[in-house]
Amino acid sequence: MAELDTIISNEDKNTSSLTEEPSNAWGRLLSLNTVYPHVEIVDDECSFGRNPTCQVIFNNNTISFKHCRVYRKKNEDQVDYSFFLDDYSINGTFVNRKRVGKGNTVPIVNGDEISLSTIQQSDPTRIVYIFYDFEKLRREEEEKKKKKENEETWKIDLFFIIFYLFFIFENLKPIFQRRN
Repeated sequence: MAELDTIISNEDKNTSSLTEEPSNAWGRLLSLNTVYPHVEIVDDECSFGRNPTCQVIFNNNTISFKHCRVYRKKNEDQVDYSFFLDDYSINGTFVNRKRVGKGNTVPIVNGDEISLSTIQQSDPTRIVYIFYDFEKLRREEEEKKKKKENEETWKIDLFFIIFYLFFIFENLKPIFQRRN
């Protein structure tokens, strides 16, 4: 967890990009405010707040001592993980601009907007992230790669079929010419 521990203050800068995917992260919270860095989620859960025991620590009074947590869970009958956000905040946590509410849990999916403070876009202190499900992105990338490989295989197979038919035709051509 040490690599995930992040103290966020107004001096921190947002330096990583979505393409800089660490191989062991299952998710990323991509910060939309350049004052706050992106958050790589490696462990099964990631907590946010002013509490020093949180994985992501904020020095901001709009953030509760224990604000929220993002986590993944897989039921025995599921192939993929499901992702959730628990809200512990009095000040408010929002998913897709809807207040979650203290004590509530909501499912989150790839592309969801998570705001830890205000939902006012004009507020320069707004702490807002986009959730990226790296497992889904990796799976989609692998599916694209397999599809492309299948298309390439099909093209190669078609080339050899045409070549083989041409070869047969050229070898049978003298036989047909003698009959005429």
